[in-house]
Amino acid sequence: MRAIIYARLSPTPRGEESKGGNLTQQVKLSQALCDRKGWSVVATIVEKDTSASTKRGTKRSAEWERVKALVEDGKADAIVSRHYDRMYRTPWDLEDLVDLAEATGVTLAAAQAQGVLEVSP
Repeated sequence: MRAIIYARLSPTPRGEESKGGNLTQQVKLSQALCDRKGWSVVATIVEKDTSASTKRGTKRSAEWERVKALVEDGKADAIVSRHYDRMYRTPWDLEDLVDLAEATGVTLAAAQAQGVLEVSP
């Protein structure tokens, strides 16, 4: 399986620790999962989040659009993150993620969750 590692750091108020952990840790955990599964990593995409709009229909970051393009172009079969919440910011983003999985058959995997998430159309 060809995997994309996606790491995203959420902004936090000064002095607070990020909910998503640091980017290096996210990538290492995701890489370890790929290694255990025997998946080859075709891209590692890191996003240092600068804002998280809550408006429906707001365009996602350039980094996420790159993830989507790789999946839609058939260049990746899985998206791997530290946890599933790194793949979306809002309920609408989650809905779009499920739509992507249904349309392409991409596997969603999280290093700190039990198993992988496969969405069947």
